[in-house]
This record gives sequence, structure tokens and C-alpha cells, in this order.
Amino acid sequence: MPSKPRVLLVDEHEDFRQEVQRLLEPEFEVIGVAPDGRAALEMVELLSPDVAVLDVHAPVMGGIEAARRLCERCTGVRVVFLSSHQSPALIGAALSTGALGYVFKASALEDLGRAIWSVLEERSFVSSLK
Repeated sequence: MPSKPRVLLVDEHEDFRQEVQRLLEPEFEVIGVAPDGRAALEMVELLSPDVAVLDVHAPVMGGIEAARRLCERCTGVRVVFLSSHQSPALIGAALSTGALGYVFKASALEDLGRAIWSVLEERSFVSSLK
């Protein structure tokens, strides 16, 4: 059996991270969790995930800056953003980093797994605006 895609999950809220981890674990291997963008960069180098799921507004170093650095380093890590914000300008700024996915936290249950599979196939995925 092939191994599950390896995911790093970044969000400052521990309860939310745990909920998302439970959501993902049947299909994906959550190899690490981080509370902020700076910790995410360190963990990517240590763990080499296939996908980093980043909160756009992560503390210490925001998700957009962390994604920009990840994509510049050409680490092969695909990036999916999680956000409670549906602003087209913010979505555009997030995707301009090289990330391929943007999922609204309110629709994470329905969209996050599909977004991860999409970015692994080099296809973009953005939750539908509500």
C-alpha cells in the first residue's frame, strides 16, 4: 500500500489544529503541527512534508510570508492556505506566493481534503465564496 501524503498543519489555535488533524488523518499522515509561520519553516526543513496547510494570519511570521519563503526555497512542498477571510484581495495575495490552495475555515470539512489532493496534482483549489 502506498504511503499517505505527509501534511504539516499550521494554526495558532490548538483546538482548531486538533480538529483539523482528526479530519485529515484518515486520508493523510499529519507529520507535524506548528503554532506559527516561523515554526512551520523550521518543521518543513526537518520533516519534509508533501503539503503545508498554513493559516493566512499565523502569528510570529504570517502564513503569506512563510509560504513565500517556502516557495522561494523550492522545497517541493505544496501550500494550502486556511483562512476565515473571504476577501478576493487576500486570496490573490496568498496565491501570489506560489501556493495553489485556499480553503475557508468554515468549509474545511468539505474542502480541505479535496484541496490537498488538488495541489498534490499541481492543480489550484479555492473554496467557493459564500
